Amino acid sequence: MLVKLKTKIPSSSGAAIAAKVTRAVRRAVTGAAAPRIAALVVDRASAAADKLAPDFAPRYKAALRKPRAVTVTDKEVTIAIDDPVVAAVERGSAAFDMKPKLLARGKPSKSGGAYVDVQLRHKTSAVPQAMRTAMRRAARSLGAGEIRLAAKTEGRALTRQLNRGPISQALGVAPRKQSVRHKRGIHDDITRRSTRTRVDRWSARYSTFRRISTRSAASSWWHPGFKARRALDGVLPGAKKEIAGIIRDAVAKTRSQ
Repeated sequence: MLVKLKTKIPSSSGAAIAAKVTRAVRRAVTGAAAPRIAALVVDRASAAADKLAPDFAPRYKAALRKPRAVTVTDKEVTIAIDDPVVAAVERGSAAFDMKPKLLARGKPSKSGGAYVDVQLRHKTSAVPQAMRTAMRRAARSLGAGEIRLAAKTEGRALTRQLNRGPISQALGVAPRKQSVRHKRGIHDDITRRSTRTRVDRWSARYSTFRRISTRSAASSWWHPGFKARRALDGVLPGAKKEIAGIIRDAVAKTRSQ
């Protein structure tokens, strides 16, 4: 999957180029101006990702730093993102069943099917404060770097939204709904693993393990897909004036040499 956006060189600078198509002018656009334009576009795109897709902004920025992510010619400026996750977030993607791919690396079960234990990581802020405090105190008391808090609570029922594909999203089709019930509490049997980051600082990570098998409910282990963020759509149109200014400066410097 590829996200590709283009804009023509702004007409104000394009007219100047068309009037005197010389090697020097073209060299100014693709040479001196190109790095400045690319840097401008990367900065604008990164800011757009921070605003419209903050949870995926680091991935957007990594994709934008790739060598051919932003290209500049004497005719157009192009953003081309080949990261499949960024493409899915940018354009939207349909919900999908994760079980087939997860079970592809599973172990054979006694019933003849397959199973696999999946590690789920939890943000510290998502773990209840009382649970974090209890585990921190236990870790200090036992001097252990890893603590498991055994628990078994009732799972909650919920209705979640499953996103449509990019075309349906572009047409404004609403996500479909799916009713599910967790078998147990999402923080049951949570593990806290702490590691030293500095001489006097520790970092804690929380995770749980859940088993998926061929007998898991059809409604379980669905990825909701991605709602289209379209963070990059306004980057090139919004930067046209600045791009035109950079090109005019480069052309003027070339002519003065």
